[in-house]
Amino acid sequence: MTPLPEPPAPDTLRAHLREVYRDRAGDLFAFAYRLTGSERAAEDVVHESVLRILDGRCRVDTARGQLALLLFGVVRNVAREQRRQVAREVGSEPSQQPGVSGHPEHVLAVRSALEALSATDREVIILSAYHGCSPREIATALGSTSLVIRVRLHRARVRLRRLLDGRPASAASVARLGVRS
Repeated sequence: MTPLPEPPAPDTLRAHLREVYRDRAGDLFAFAYRLTGSERAAEDVVHESVLRILDGRCRVDTARGQLALLLFGVVRNVAREQRRQVAREVGSEPSQQPGVSGHPEHVLAVRSALEALSATDREVIILSAYHGCSPREIATALGSTSLVIRVRLHRARVRLRRLLDGRPASAASVARLGVRS
């Protein structure tokens, strides 16, 4: 049985986290914003993620990957948690909440198509398209393998394309072999 790796010393983790936050805070905020749809909620998610790592509520194994990529995973989990909590409090699905007005029509179309995707599809699309992460980086952030991420990314793109074209994006229609768009 392999022993668990020792967590980094608190001072080392704090210094490394400070450096990562200074370098990637904008990317983390943008990712959280695209997951939550609100500036205030995105700020809360990013700050809560950093606090969870600092106070030990969320253990980060830096041997598993870069701290910045692991922090994206923590942001993702906190955003999901917050989204479920809001849905319970409001008593409705988050996707049924009114959208933000004042954006061009194509931006609203992409936003609504992203909201129609499953959470996992939305996350891989956002990390790939908006943040330029490679499948390997996305796999590290989401705790998966790069092969699984490549498949999920392909399927998510197909579903998104179908939604934007106005066609149904059901999993059954995408999963059929030999069907190409």
